[in-house]
Parts: sequence; C-alpha cells; structure tokens
Amino acid sequence: MKTFTKLRSTFTILSALALLAGVPTADATNYTWSGSSNVNISKNTNWNPSLTAFSSSDLAIWDSATYTNSPWVNVNISIGELLFGSNNTGGVTFGSDGTGASNGIISLSGIAGIGIQMNNNSGAVNLGSSARFSLGASQIWINNSTNSLTINNTITGADNITARTLTIDGTGNTSLGGVISNGGAVGTTALTKNGSATLTLSATNTYTGATTVNAGTLSLTGTVASTSVAVNGGALRAL
Repeated sequence: MKTFTKLRSTFTILSALALLAGVPTADATNYTWSGSSNVNISKNTNWNPSLTAFSSSDLAIWDSATYTNSPWVNVNISIGELLFGSNNTGGVTFGSDGTGASNGIISLSGIAGIGIQMNNNSGAVNLGSSARFSLGASQIWINNSTNSLTINNTITGADNITARTLTIDGTGNTSLGGVISNGGAVGTTALTKNGSATLTLSATNTYTGATTVNAGTLSLTGTVASTSVAVNGGALRAL
C-alpha cells in the first residue's frame, strides 16, 4: 500500500489502540481518483479500487499529475479524509456537471484527526463552490504545499448538540470563501489557526465559537460573528 506521509501511520496506531480498548473500528479503504468514466464523485469506476460505498473511515486520494475528469460532488457523502498527494502536481479543481444541478455535501469525520491534507509538491487544490462541507468531528485541514487550498462553499458543524473545532494548519496558504456556521444552537463551531501560512476568510461567517490564532496570519477580509479573536501568536490582519 502506498504511503503518502508519516501521518498515515498515526491512524494505524490509533486503530490498534481502539481495538485494544474494545472500541469497534470500520474497515477503511483507500480510494484513488482517476475520473476515467465521468465527473460524478459517486461513480464506482472513477475510483481505484472500484467504489462500493464511502464510509466515514475511508480515504479519498488524488495523486496523479492529471485526471480524465475533475470530480463533481453529485451526492452527499460521508468520508474520513481527502488527501492530495505529492504526485498531484497539476492540482485539481472540483467542478460541476455543467447543467446547474445542485451540489452535494461532503461530511468529513477525519482520520487521525485530519479531514483535508495537501502534501508537499501538490498542485493547487480548488474545491470551488461545487461541494459543501460538514464537520463530522473536530479536525485539522493541513496544507503543506507551496500552492493554495481554496474552498468557496459552506462549512457547517454537523451536530446540533456537539461543538466542533476546525483547525487550519501547515506551511501553505488556505482561503475559505464560504460561510462557516454552527451546527445548531448548542453545536457551535470554533476556528483555530496554526502553522506558518496565511488563512484568508472572505465570507460573512456566522459561527459563534472561539477564533484563535496560534501561528501564521489570519487575514480577515470578511467578518466573524464574534468580535473576540484570541491572538496567541502570529498575526491578525483585518481589511
């Protein structure tokens, strides 16, 4: 099995610990996108191995220089992590089917706490406005590429009663242009900025959890619902 980063081994260790503790774990599958049939993210023959059905412990991988088709999130899916490998040199942009059909929701549970990861040498990843995101658990989105990670659609806490924290980390810049919101009145969403890069928020965000900057730069071209931003390190740039 191809190893993309040392972070993958963490998942194996955590799975073993879970088994020792008597916690059931689902069998995880690593699915690699080819896009050989069409744009639909749910099409079985667009993946290697052939997709049966995504589970919240599965890993979806983009790790080629080019793809026959770019993915469109045509249905709601629950998955562990989206990984953009070092061979994804041409980058990838999530698109649509060209008919204006509605876009699905990607619910990310995180693998070893990671929901999205861009490795060094990956080309730019633009998840565009074609996919909405739901946080199935608190998680880290990490960009360690010199190219950017861009998401321009909504990010919502998945649970009405459980708080979620989204942490943006890494050495590469990330831009979130969609509204970040709570899962509900009790299920608040919080945002933490780690790593040396710049995170840009450009939407009128409605989440009411804490906003914390521990490193790097938070560039706020949009707004956050709370006026309280804790800057423990790095910098806050409000434009």
